[in-house]
Amino acid sequence: MFLLAFLGSLARAGRFALPPLLLLAFFGHVCGTLVAWTIARWVSPQTVDRLLKRLHVSARQVARARDAAQRYGILFYLFGRWLPWIGNLVPYVGGWSKTRFASFALFSTLSSAVSIALWGIGGYLLGSQWQRLQPLVSRWGPWVALTAASIVGLILFLRRKRRLLPTPAPAQQPQPTQEPK
Repeated sequence: MFLLAFLGSLARAGRFALPPLLLLAFFGHVCGTLVAWTIARWVSPQTVDRLLKRLHVSARQVARARDAAQRYGILFYLFGRWLPWIGNLVPYVGGWSKTRFASFALFSTLSSAVSIALWGIGGYLLGSQWQRLQPLVSRWGPWVALTAASIVGLILFLRRKRRLLPTPAPAQQPQPTQEPK
């Protein structure tokens, strides 16, 4: 994404037009994401297992990721792409967990649009000063991501807790009594 900020700064300098740059970056990001989802969706489970073993990813970690994708679907695809190192795996988890294509495409596209717009326009607004952000993002980026993930986790926890609480039984309506005729 720093590349996009750099290209945004070049657009500010007049070397590129910003709208086509953002549009091309958006389409490239969406196409790459959907291709990764498709690859993960259609490869055999044995191939996935072999690949994950080579990457030193345990079956338990994969199961947890699949569970998270199924349980938090929308939030997983919207916010998971923003987390360092995890974001690149989100389309694969979506494919492995057999997420419906339409749902995945919609929320992944929304996430891509926001991400591309923020980085590209941010680079454009910063102009040649965009490089000053790199040390700041390197230092505070993981903390911001951790804070955002904690807030999302708290919201999800509270929602789940509310679902697990017993619901009060509906008040019973008194039955009308019939008078003898």
